[in-house]
Amino acid sequence: MADDAMNKLKKKRASVRTTITKTVKNIETEINKPEVSVDALEELLEHIKIYSEDLNAINTEIENAVDITELDNELKSATEYRDKIITWTFRAGKKIRELSKTIQRKFPQHRK
Repeated sequence: MADDAMNKLKKKRASVRTTITKTVKNIETEINKPEVSVDALEELLEHIKIYSEDLNAINTEIENAVDITELDNELKSATEYRDKIITWTFRAGKKIRELSKTIQRKFPQHRK
């Protein structure tokens, strides 16, 4: 792949990673609020899901085109972001489940 095309992919990846990092910070902020909004967490989870799909596609393009000598670094870098996404998706999901259980205990008539 031409250097220009690879640079373009890497810039695109950097932009998506920045967006993911901001979304992760928003999830962390929401989880730590005294009054956590389940709706806000669910919305952030949807955003991170879409950004994650975009990032995976870009990473695949880069991994398929990068020189073999750079592949190890690219894979390590991709794994770090994947781990960050998994961690914060899990934490947000766990908080949503905890809040849902609390609501069901307080308002048993709302059970399905």
